[in-house]
Amino acid sequence: MDRWLHFSELGGDPWVLPIWRAVNEAVAVGLVLAPPRALRELGLHISIRLNFIPRIVRRINEESAALVQVARGRQQHHEFRQGDPGRALPVDNNLKYQLLIDIDALLFELSSLYELWTEFFRSLHRHARTPMPSRTADASIKHILDSEGHDAGWIKRLNDHRNYFTHRAAPYLAMDISGRGHDILVLKANVADLSTSAAFVRLSEIDDIVGGFRIAKGVMQNHLARLFSV
Repeated sequence: MDRWLHFSELGGDPWVLPIWRAVNEAVAVGLVLAPPRALRELGLHISIRLNFIPRIVRRINEESAALVQVARGRQQHHEFRQGDPGRALPVDNNLKYQLLIDIDALLFELSSLYELWTEFFRSLHRHARTPMPSRTADASIKHILDSEGHDAGWIKRLNDHRNYFTHRAAPYLAMDISGRGHDILVLKANVADLSTSAAFVRLSEIDDIVGGFRIAKGVMQNHLARLFSV
């Protein structure tokens, strides 16, 4: 290859910038050495993956709304009850599978980001010559979230869901219409009886994971920038 193109990066997620600003200020006054290239590149990897999340979430929201519209057109014989099976509601395969793909992608990307976070956390603590609060980066991040009054349980739930759908099963779609709303269900197997919650994960539960992740973004940004406070 003797010719190629690169594409500009405009308006990306700025999460890492306050951290680098704090690092650069500490370098300027001689508190720490300039970070190595590998650490800078790790920050770039995180920034790129952070740009994926809002785009995936937006697609899921749009696809979920479209699926709810399909569900509103159901007839009585489409509704399943315990001991009373209904008939599957017809839906466009492109809509169904695109939604499943995006839910799967969201779990994968959040999990990948968390793994990069732990490496970034560990590396910045080492660079700042500051011990982590706990023995591992994972335990330290959970400790920081807990100590500031934030639920860290989303991390285990994310890991469990991601591992299950990556290593043990493919996701299927259903919908809870028991109440006034329409809660999309990601099934863990192609089962008809959904009377037990062990058979599925609610999309609203995945929304809670995204919410926990967003809170952790701010908490981790503040913590890591403080490591280099001048």
